[in-house]
Amino acid sequence: MLEVILQGLGMLILCVGAFFAFSGSVGILRLPDFFTRLHPAGMSDGTGLMLVVLGACLLLEPGLITLKLVLLGVFALLTGATACHALARAAALSNLKPLGKIEAYPVATVEPAKPSMAKAKTSSAKKSTTMKRKTTAKKKPTTTRKKPGEKA
Repeated sequence: MLEVILQGLGMLILCVGAFFAFSGSVGILRLPDFFTRLHPAGMSDGTGLMLVVLGACLLLEPGLITLKLVLLGVFALLTGATACHALARAAALSNLKPLGKIEAYPVATVEPAKPSMAKAKTSSAKKSTTMKRKTTAKKKPTTTRKKPGEKA
């Protein structure tokens, strides 16, 4: 009796996981821009994968195969979320703009590092009253970098 219940529950969870994975794939194809496509790629496919793994674990006998399935699911879930975050960050840093107006959450722009950043950090440290530690490092001479297209 318990085996029949576990098989039925396993099949139900497996079908729900397949639905999540399918809807995530449709979302990737149908959504308009890169940032909105990342959401179903990370959320729906990850959820679908974990539900499929859980359903398969309920259908199989406990053992080494079940352990391998769980480890595979956890690994895929962690790497999928990390990959989506890395892709979103790379797109934001390359100034890829989402479609439509977004006034509340503008896309962050990153300026290239300036050679005088060490100077700015030490001057802000002097202004801070909470900083009690003094730095004794010698200042290196700063060199100016040529901008692309700039003549010497």
